Amino acid sequence: MEKRPAGVTVVGVIVFILGLIYIVGGLLMTISELMLDITDFSGLPIIMMLLGLIYVLVGKGLFDGRRLSQLVVGIVTVLGIIGITLGLFTGDITVSAIISYLIALAINLLILAVLFGARGRAFFAA
Repeated sequence: MEKRPAGVTVVGVIVFILGLIYIVGGLLMTISELMLDITDFSGLPIIMMLLGLIYVLVGKGLFDGRRLSQLVVGIVTVLGIIGITLGLFTGDITVSAIISYLIALAINLLILAVLFGARGRAFFAA
């Protein structure tokens, strides 16, 4: 198997950490709803925990060189780029908003370059 590129490791760690954040956030929301005795229990905490589990599994798949994980992150990243682009042209037009959009766009393009560049493709093809 091809040695995992450092960029793939970084993207995998970020995806894995995001998954843990979603899981912990979902758990905290569930605990707060139970402690506050909220009778109108929303499904949001469960959805967050499921998304978190998916993120953790995809992050693990990136570490292991799974093509499906590469594809999932690629699709989500492209959707993010579309959303950022739409937000750039239809959202709040302040200097700080534009800078935020451009930074997010650069990060998403970097993720695509890492996962689908020559070294990333070689790693996931092995």
